[in-house]
Amino acid sequence: MAQQDEARCELLVVGAGLAALHLVARLPDKLRQDTVVVDRSGGWLHDWTARQNRLAAPLLRTPVQQHPHAAPLALQAYVEKHGRQQELVPVFKGFAPVPDTSLFLDFCSSEVIRELPAALRTPCRDTVLRIEPLAGSAGCRVHLASGKVLAAQAVVYTPANRSPVIPAWVKALPAAPPHTPPAETGSAPSGSEPAEAAGEAVADELAATPAEQAQPPAPASSSPAPLPAGIQTWDSVNLRTAELAGKRVVVVGGGMSAGLLAAGAAERGAHVTLLCRRPLKPQPFEVDVGWWGAKQLSAFRQVDSSALRLRSCQRARRQGSVHLPVWRRLTQQAVAGRLTVLEGWEVASAGQLDGSQGSWRLTLKPYSHEHTREQAAAPSLFQQAVAATAAVGQRTGASQGAPNPQAGAMPQPDAAPLVDAAPAAPQTPPPAQQQQQPPQQQQQKEEVSLETQLVWLCCGSAYDAAADPVLRGLQLAAPTLLAGGYACLDDEHLCWPGAGVYIAGRGALLSVGPTAGDLPGMRLAADRIASSLRRLGYADGPVWDAAQQSLLRQRCLSDATSSGSSSSAAAAGATDADVVSRLAAAVVAASAALGPLPLEAEGLPFEDPKPKVSVSKPSNLIDVSDLSPALPRRELQQYKMIDDDFELTVVCQLEEGVPLDRVRVMFGERQLEMWAVGQAAAYHLHVPRLYGRIIVKKCKVKVNQKARKVFLMLQKDSDAEWRFLKG
Repeated sequence: MAQQDEARCELLVVGAGLAALHLVARLPDKLRQDTVVVDRSGGWLHDWTARQNRLAAPLLRTPVQQHPHAAPLALQAYVEKHGRQQELVPVFKGFAPVPDTSLFLDFCSSEVIRELPAALRTPCRDTVLRIEPLAGSAGCRVHLASGKVLAAQAVVYTPANRSPVIPAWVKALPAAPPHTPPAETGSAPSGSEPAEAAGEAVADELAATPAEQAQPPAPASSSPAPLPAGIQTWDSVNLRTAELAGKRVVVVGGGMSAGLLAAGAAERGAHVTLLCRRPLKPQPFEVDVGWWGAKQLSAFRQVDSSALRLRSCQRARRQGSVHLPVWRRLTQQAVAGRLTVLEGWEVASAGQLDGSQGSWRLTLKPYSHEHTREQAAAPSLFQQAVAATAAVGQRTGASQGAPNPQAGAMPQPDAAPLVDAAPAAPQTPPPAQQQQQPPQQQQQKEEVSLETQLVWLCCGSAYDAAADPVLRGLQLAAPTLLAGGYACLDDEHLCWPGAGVYIAGRGALLSVGPTAGDLPGMRLAADRIASSLRRLGYADGPVWDAAQQSLLRQRCLSDATSSGSSSSAAAAGATDADVVSRLAAAVVAASAALGPLPLEAEGLPFEDPKPKVSVSKPSNLIDVSDLSPALPRRELQQYKMIDDDFELTVVCQLEEGVPLDRVRVMFGERQLEMWAVGQAAAYHLHVPRLYGRIIVKKCKVKVNQKARKVFLMLQKDSDAEWRFLKG
């Protein structure tokens, strides 16, 4: 290869989205001065802002502590400084409020981007075509679409290059080719081949191409054709510019994008049907908050199997849900009669209406998931919410519903009865009637049809590293295992084994967990990568070389270990070309051993989390079944502790005097429970685990009715001071 004039930099960041901003905000000042950011849009957060605007998303789905700034409380301080507390919206009791989209963007602009060096405030407008790893600690050579070549010691690759999932019934339509996803920042557009074919092609090329001749494949020349008229994916719908008044719209999906589009279209005058395979579910965040830290990630990182990690992430993320503000908007539109929610149904087939351009007839069938069938015997949570909202409106006699921030006041829902009989004919049931059918009657139908003018597909997004030309070329030069389309990275540094490339964003899912593409996961990834970059010049060798040697020992030299030879000696004596050749063979073998892992583009089946098993009341709790159900129960949240050597007295202040014979107490070696039954209420104190051990036989209880106090006198087994009552 002929040498070209190269510009050199210490660090090259590909992409200017949220993942890149998280990282740049954490870099040392010295490293920032020699950092270059390349993005095809030439601006920070361009694609993310456009996506939020298209969906008309007024709020984020993460609390105020989640943002690109390195200080967790920076956004809260910004709000207090500028008096914008009204733009923080509480969505769930016990959690911090979520910020408004405009507040979040203003904060990122003024407190994060403006604090960067002048050269980084405006990313270089260009496209990365190829990343060429160099031997040893020389880093990478990056080829850009403008013809420039950048030599960097390390590269951070952040574009997710995700594409909307296209259901099988859409692919089966006549002349319905694959969908063209919108261009992501910083990387070349994906080819037109399906994701699964791309993955198989990479494995074939790894097995057949010698390491010294491996070159990234050129993207396919033919561009994907658009979807049929009237069918769009969630990323191509623009609510702010769409003319929807009086139109019939079917939204397929049950996640956040589907909820935003369904509520927004109904507020803009459309007659919307929201079609989801399982009951609509409100949930404060995308995944459980345990995945934001060590609670879930500690066990996750101890799992060595890539397939098990992928399965764990899929289970955590396959719970499409909406947060409470969108839930309220959907409920209001359903009460107003502009929204129909069909739960437990899926599209079997579709066909265009005769003589109509862009109008469709969808044939629906009940979704056959076992858990969905079990839930069909009772009204869903959304149906209960609609009924409760309508009942409140009827009781108050309000002529208008709750105001909506985008659509104004809600009209009285006189035309949308809550319960109605099933239509006699199976074709195109009226939306309000079909929504309010008893679930038992819905499940008796084998198939129903629905006519609509617009179909919006909100079936999730798919990621596949093998379909990204940049990562595909990197895979040929430095092979690593791909599991379900995700690359296996070094857990500690998030670097690509054998290449000076770090992966941030959704591509780091197998190392960061199911939040990799969300703000909490971006923060975790940025912290790890920034920590690794600080040690680049001081380590014994590049971290990506160590990661490659680890992969080599795990994958390639297992046969040497089983034959009694030393794997470390074999790895040390291998040349770079030999290492790549062995890794290529090992990746093919490991992929065959893993078996066919489904890609996200194929549409993963819904899997409801295991329902919580009800547990009978433990025998160590006081039985209060004899108390009247009408007697209020009050939990004692405050008490006073008096610690005197071996004796600890817990003073409980009640609202009324209670005699001693009305106090029930149970002392355990490490637990305490008390019920004080008064005339106005029953007062309860339960400490399932005490700070230390007590001697049960020497514990006693006293009361002072006049002072309305109960004294629980505990005998400690030592004179050590108890700082808390609860352990």
